[in-house]
Amino acid sequence: MIKVKKFLALLITVFLILSNIGFAQYNTPPTPPSVYEGRPIDSSEEGKEYYREGQVVVYPAQTSSENKRMMERFAKGDISEEEMRRIAKSKSGERFDEMEFKKGIMEFQERMERKEAFSYENEGYGQSYYAGPSYQGYSKEQMIFGMAFEHIGDDIDPRDIKQYCSDPNKVADLVITKLKDKVGDLQKLCTQAEEQEAKCAEHSKKACSQIGTAMVRDDATEMEKLQSVAYSCPLNKDAIVEACKKRSLSYMEQRIKNVEETCKQRFDFEGERLTKECERFRENTICDKDKFMDRCMGGIKKEDFGGNRYSGQKTGFMYAKWECYDGAGESHTDSSCKSSEVWNELARKYCEGHCYADKSKCGVNSFSVSGECGTSTQKPMPCPAYPVPQCSPGSNLQTKTDANGCTYYYCETTTTNVCPRDVKQCPDGSYVVRVGPNCEFQTCPTITCPEPIIPRCAAGQTLQKKTDDRGCVYYYCATASCPIIQKPTCNTDETLQAYYDNAGCITSYQCIKRETCPEVSKPSCGEGQSLTTKHDDKGCIVGYECISVTTSATTNAIKITGNAVLNNYDDFVRQCENSWQQQQKICSNTPNVCDKSAFI
Repeated sequence: MIKVKKFLALLITVFLILSNIGFAQYNTPPTPPSVYEGRPIDSSEEGKEYYREGQVVVYPAQTSSENKRMMERFAKGDISEEEMRRIAKSKSGERFDEMEFKKGIMEFQERMERKEAFSYENEGYGQSYYAGPSYQGYSKEQMIFGMAFEHIGDDIDPRDIKQYCSDPNKVADLVITKLKDKVGDLQKLCTQAEEQEAKCAEHSKKACSQIGTAMVRDDATEMEKLQSVAYSCPLNKDAIVEACKKRSLSYMEQRIKNVEETCKQRFDFEGERLTKECERFRENTICDKDKFMDRCMGGIKKEDFGGNRYSGQKTGFMYAKWECYDGAGESHTDSSCKSSEVWNELARKYCEGHCYADKSKCGVNSFSVSGECGTSTQKPMPCPAYPVPQCSPGSNLQTKTDANGCTYYYCETTTTNVCPRDVKQCPDGSYVVRVGPNCEFQTCPTITCPEPIIPRCAAGQTLQKKTDDRGCVYYYCATASCPIIQKPTCNTDETLQAYYDNAGCITSYQCIKRETCPEVSKPSCGEGQSLTTKHDDKGCIVGYECISVTTSATTNAIKITGNAVLNNYDDFVRQCENSWQQQQKICSNTPNVCDKSAFI
């Protein structure tokens, strides 16, 4: 007896130092048919203790450990948090509490992160099945030690044992007492071991015959069943691809649902302002082509073009200045007195290919003429009678002058400085009310941040620092999703190009030689000529050209050498037709009604 106590005391001490490293576990007697513990079931019992669903063998669930298994599946990622919430609601009914649910999920995740060795939060020993000898290579004393904790592992609080670490004999007495209370005669352990050893070969043979068979419980989700088939032996490529598609679809559906919830919350918060903005936009958007063309043409008629609205008049300008979207520009002087249309066309040709850096806009950014010249032989023709629109509330009637000096009218939406919000959400989640008509609110309460806890990261993880919505700092362990690719050093005339895979990770870098434009000298143009620029498809200047401009004395038509560009009634119509194409796109995206469903 003394020898056994000393041996147990020594093994228990080693057991505590190695933090819950058990030796081996043995098998229990066959369980009732209604309970499945991972034990292979004979093929003759198909339809009784298990059934088949396609390629998957489905076992009945053990109701006593259902909650435990659900959390295990959640930890492995087989079940999403949303699916856990649905199951909890179906079981709890009206007693379901969202806050309690989130608290439980959070506590479980924290326990999984800690994984404390031999912690009272985690289980000690549990019965499980292994296909093969469990005690091969161990002595009988070590086998007995493993059997002892198989029975009493859940009955001993590790804190009770730790207080006797300096006296191993007391630890041994405590273990032996609890073991006798639980199993009675210790000889039973040896008898059970011998029985199990006799059945070992039979169980191993059955288990080996089932290697590669997909097995799940009867409460498994479709995703779990599919993954069981995908990763059975040998691997099933089609099932792996299908499982990947289903996971991606589930992820996208969850994201879409979250976006919809966000839009609903935003509308609930500022729906009144959004509705008013939508109504104003609909009122000011013309979606009837005839009305749009009338507004775009500004009352211009075909008979107005015989020169301009001054019949027989030859008026023009001596000076013109323009600037393109990239900042390039020119100023010109011509005593031949060109019309504004001619100057405008010269500016348009000069600014071809001159764009913003992001290529969002190209062409002429600003244009002006001055130094009016020429004489008038007749009185000006009368201006057309432009219609005066009826402006809606929130907009004012404005006037503008067209190219012929005639006045037309339009409605302009007015803006106010009234604040649309009555409350403001603070970083801690509370709300404060507005003070006065402007967007000034009461001061948010001071946030007291808890002391951040720095976790211990596992292999392959890195410690990350982040700030939450309240401005408080916290730390977490993140698994690197993309491999780190070393960047090469490029020369001054090269740019670094990165290449990505389907997951968005950088796979490689390459130094690419930067394209440079050649230097091209500008020619000096004579009187009556204007300088135009030619560009290639890369945006580089490849040459300049002096263009001669003349005006026909009989038709007043404007002619540019090499190209015939007429700024006449048809040009205005084409310009308005092009504008209508853009307006149609705007109208197609305009909601028919301004309500919550349209906004979401």
